[in-house]
Amino acid sequence: FIEFASSPDDKEKFETLFRQLGFRNTGHHKSKAVSRWQQGRLNFLIDTEPTGYAFEAVSAHGTTVTDIAFIVGDASAAHVRALSLDAENFVQVLAEGEAEIPTIEGVGHSVIRLLDKQHDIWQQDFVDTGVIVENPGLLSHIDHIAQTMGYDEMLSWALFYTTIFDTMKSSLFDVIDPDGIIKSQVISTRNRALQIALNGSDGPDTRANKFIKSVRGAAVQHLAFSTTDIFALARRLQEQDFGILPQTRNYYDDVLARFDPDPALLAKMQAGNILYDEDEDGRFFQLFSTSIDNGLFFEFVQREDSYTGFGAPNAPFRLAAQRRLSS
Repeated sequence: FIEFASSPDDKEKFETLFRQLGFRNTGHHKSKAVSRWQQGRLNFLIDTEPTGYAFEAVSAHGTTVTDIAFIVGDASAAHVRALSLDAENFVQVLAEGEAEIPTIEGVGHSVIRLLDKQHDIWQQDFVDTGVIVENPGLLSHIDHIAQTMGYDEMLSWALFYTTIFDTMKSSLFDVIDPDGIIKSQVISTRNRALQIALNGSDGPDTRANKFIKSVRGAAVQHLAFSTTDIFALARRLQEQDFGILPQTRNYYDDVLARFDPDPALLAKMQAGNILYDEDEDGRFFQLFSTSIDNGLFFEFVQREDSYTGFGAPNAPFRLAAQRRLSS
């Protein structure tokens, strides 16, 4: 699961967004102001507790991702190993009967929860609302999580992930922002079930640095969902008046020049504001939301065949589109 800490005033906005994406409210925490939003095997939590860790995070950063839960083979053993490698332990006061989850501190004001088959938190901590969810829905799983930080922090956090977890890192690569260069590096497990993009920049006016300033520190800047039908998803989001990041005609002229796609496919991409990339291994489609809060946004991707990239050639177009909307 991924947990958002939010103020009560912003809760309704996030609930609306989740409904537009096909999530349903399937549970409420037994002792805390936390709601569960579910679609298939995707689980989001919205935490509006008026005190404690989540409240402190909202006070410091605004609406933010505070908790990321990883499923591991043995949570207790993984926790002991993480602490032996100098990870910072995280402890919070639990209500009577509440599940105790081994937890370490992560990037910014966030934590990483370690779950295994012994942790049935939905039965132990939540009351079921009885709502039935679409299964499968249009969204299947989290493709990747993008965390933005100061460029000088990237080496430390890459070391954190690759030391504590069974992950590998990509080479650093440049993302061209209209106002400078953003460095990016992907941390992933070998089966790519977990993919985390670390982004940082020493350019003061890049979108990465503006995000850090707006949330006053490193944080999750966007979440990318995987879908098996991005065109159906785009139509649904348009029908729901969901904020989709608009692309220019110039972008699709560029796609035509680089890949010469079928005209009907290009027309469908343009109608849905869908971006495209391909390599020798497969094809890749992506769609972005507009900014949700403090620069946080969502991405939706469809991978075909064995494409493993992240649409890097599209990043300048996405950044330019975001800049146009914010200027």
